Amino acid sequence: NYEKALVIRQKVLGNDHPSTADTLNNMANVFQKQGNYKKALKYYKKALVIKQKVLGDDHPSTADTLGNMANVFREQGNCKKALKYYEKAL
Repeated sequence: NYEKALVIRQKVLGNDHPSTADTLNNMANVFQKQGNYKKALKYYKKALVIKQKVLGDDHPSTADTLGNMANVFREQGNCKKALKYYEKAL
C-alpha cells in the first residue's frame, strides 16, 4: 500500500526525493477520488514542495501536481482558485 511505500521511500531515498513526492502525489490522488479533498490537498502540497525544491517550477512533474490541485479546487466548485492553479501549471 501507499503508506508503506512512503515510509520505505522516505527511509531509503529521503524526504526530498522525487520518488517520495510521487508517492505523496499518488496518495493525494486516492484521497481525491474518495472525496477527501482536505487530505488530498495536504498531500499534494507536500509533493509540490518537494518537486519545486528538487525539480524546479518548470518541470513537467511539478506542473502535474499543480494540475491535480487545480482539479481538486474545480471539484469543490472553486473555479477561481482552480483557474489560478491551472495557469501556474502552464
